[in-house]
Amino acid sequence: MADHHFAICGADLCQMIAKIPGFIPFETSDDVEDDFSFISNDLLPVDFKVQYSLDYENILGEFGTTEDGFFLRQTPEGEEPLYMWCKEGENRVYFNGNPSLRLFRFALWIGYGLMTYDKGTIAVHSSCIVSNGKAVIFLGESGTGKST
Repeated sequence: MADHHFAICGADLCQMIAKIPGFIPFETSDDVEDDFSFISNDLLPVDFKVQYSLDYENILGEFGTTEDGFFLRQTPEGEEPLYMWCKEGENRVYFNGNPSLRLFRFALWIGYGLMTYDKGTIAVHSSCIVSNGKAVIFLGESGTGKST
């Protein structure tokens, strides 16, 4: 994806991105043409059909479809949800709701996958080291010691 550029649009999203240190190396100037955009939006899709749900670490995650795309709702116990959605064929992902960093980070991962699946990308939960010019990737569930 080195040849593609992403835009983060909206002050609230920019503030969230600024809290993720791993994103700092990817900052660019405003004069770069963007291929994909993450945008804050106050309008939620009306129709939403849950295809899959998962309750993990007291967060109910629901992924599904809208009339013309995909939808993710993450609802932490006792908190407001974070919504993320996109329209099929568009290179934009929209966000609304709870500005929790733990929710937002996961939604970015899913949004990236939705915008780039037709480009042959795949999201892999891993850690990586480079030694003697070669990379070693450690795959595994969260908390299994990949980073260590």
